[in-house]
Amino acid sequence: MKAGASVELCGGTHVAATGDIGLIKIVQESSIGSNLRRIEAVTGQNSLAYVSTLLDQVNVASEMLSTNSEALIETLARKIAEVKELGDEIKSLRSSAARARAGSMIEKSSNGVVVERVDGLAPADLRELAIAVRLNPSIKAVVLGGITPTGGVALVAATGVGLKPRQVS
Repeated sequence: MKAGASVELCGGTHVAATGDIGLIKIVQESSIGSNLRRIEAVTGQNSLAYVSTLLDQVNVASEMLSTNSEALIETLARKIAEVKELGDEIKSLRSSAARARAGSMIEKSSNGVVVERVDGLAPADLRELAIAVRLNPSIKAVVLGGITPTGGVALVAATGVGLKPRQVS
């Protein structure tokens, strides 16, 4: 039996008894074609080392989440739900802040046009702000640009919702 190289699963035909192979742990399964599956596994001492590594990772994750290994999945699901809830709350707060900021931009508009530099907003937040500004019926156009938190540049342009397309003759 070779170690490290690709070895096909043979069902133990190369050993006197299948018990000689020891523990078999499937580590991955994937599709390699129509009706063809590839199974990757480790056996013997390698499988014991693999399972030991997995248990170590479970213990580290349990410590990080201040729980025991039996409650790890439940605790992780609860934390994921909390993160999603906090993300939704942040999105709502950003939207409220955009609406408040939009009001001051609308007040400073010139002939229904808002052109401002707004640094520190992610492109999605800059877009949200432009949408909040353009919803005002007195706004004809909005152009916002700025440097994003990651150092990139974002530019958003929008026309007012009340603006009618020109007739071309």
